[in-house]
Amino acid sequence: MTNSAREAGASRKVQAARGLGFTIAAQAWRVLLGLSSGVLLARLLAPADFGLVAMAMTAMSLAVVLQDAGLNQATVQAERLEDGHTSALFWTTVAVSGVVAIILALCGPAIATFYRQPAVAPLVAGFAGVLLLYGLQSQHMALLNRELRFKALAGLDAAAAAAGFAAGLAVALVWRSYWALFVANLVSALITLAGSWMLCAWRPSRPDFGGHLPNMLKFGAGVSGFQVMNFISRNADNVLIGRVLGQSALGFYDRAYRLLLFPIQQVTLPMQKVVVPLLSRLRGEPDRYREAYFACVSLILALVQPGLVVLILHADAIFTLLLGARWAPAAPIFAWLGVAGLHQPMMATLAWLFLSQGRGGDFFKYGAFTTAITVAAFALGLRWGAVGVAAAYAVAEYVKLPFTFWWAGRRGEVGQAGLWRVAAPHWVGVAASVAAVLVGPDRTNFGWGDVALAVALSYAAYAVVLMIFPGKRRLAGEALSLGGALFRRIPAGKSAHSATYDGAVSTFADG
Repeated sequence: MTNSAREAGASRKVQAARGLGFTIAAQAWRVLLGLSSGVLLARLLAPADFGLVAMAMTAMSLAVVLQDAGLNQATVQAERLEDGHTSALFWTTVAVSGVVAIILALCGPAIATFYRQPAVAPLVAGFAGVLLLYGLQSQHMALLNRELRFKALAGLDAAAAAAGFAAGLAVALVWRSYWALFVANLVSALITLAGSWMLCAWRPSRPDFGGHLPNMLKFGAGVSGFQVMNFISRNADNVLIGRVLGQSALGFYDRAYRLLLFPIQQVTLPMQKVVVPLLSRLRGEPDRYREAYFACVSLILALVQPGLVVLILHADAIFTLLLGARWAPAAPIFAWLGVAGLHQPMMATLAWLFLSQGRGGDFFKYGAFTTAITVAAFALGLRWGAVGVAAAYAVAEYVKLPFTFWWAGRRGEVGQAGLWRVAAPHWVGVAASVAAVLVGPDRTNFGWGDVALAVALSYAAYAVVLMIFPGKRRLAGEALSLGGALFRRIPAGKSAHSATYDGAVSTFADG
């Protein structure tokens, strides 16, 4: 390889790392705002307010799944994308969004009757309007994702999160009303809509429903089927708790769920936006595909698991410190969801395999099986209240583990054995983190200084154990080397778009 080729490769890697860095920074900002919003709003609003909005959001979440119909992922995953096909996907999404929004608004009174809460109906109608905003921005966001516009997407996401946070907090301070939670979602959607149209130069035109569009729609149908199954598994707990146990119990459960699993989702979902387009383009290079996937999984688990260990073992103290004594009943829910969360990041990355490999049918069947296990667990746990639902969910996550690894690895570039190999060292790291935290600060009179010490001990023990494994040492060395390269000047000679695209692929492909 010539010196110029090496310089070009280094430049591409730096460009890719910067693109990913923008994404990570934006998500860190979003997590910070989300946690801050959760803490501040929990002190301004009552648990019943959160339960009320959670009832409406359950219906809204299903509507979002139906209006998307997997068309976003079809845009991202397609090898070829013509303007007429993009327009067809746009107009289809807008039409479906309009129909679903009308149905959602009309169902508001019935949903309110189901929960025996009249205030749910106007909330549902309001969220129907937000759904239309999602439909108008859907294809533009997908195109930005397809083009690997990481910096633009990260900036837009950060701006929308900040605007929603400020608007929601302002309404809560003035009116102390559950409408603050709706306003936060509305403002965030408006900012994202305006920003996506400003950042993406594409504009809808005459649709073309021929060519390879039917294959894209078929793939989208498989993805949509999984999303419906995933919606059921993600929201059946809210429906059961809200219907049987009431809005206060749902408020406790919802806050615990969002404060714990929200940060996890803010790590895995943005990574999916980055990784799926890259893996889709590495299908012809199995070794590089596997290396890219394993590197991303290792990064996510190392970021999430040590922190979760601290949250699980000190749930009572941390929840009281964050939200106050009146939220103490949510602490055991919080701890059990943390047990589920230890493995959830790995489970979330399996979606990347189905999506990047175009396995829409397999993805739907995977969702149907795992949903059946999860919903059955919720129903069994309900007799022990919200805590029982959380505990049953944690158990179910591990019961379905062997099947999920087998089903995801039975076809494609990443086999079942590879999934077990990449996960095993991290579970040894979790055991080390548990031991370190248990011998750390005394659980009585636990304060913020003790939290910081426990977190430091957990991550240190986890890192030491991971460094025993050669593959993890190599990944850590490459990550440090690439991080240092970010501060060096990038050679000129490539367009921004070309450098970002080629660099991202090169970085992941080269490990």
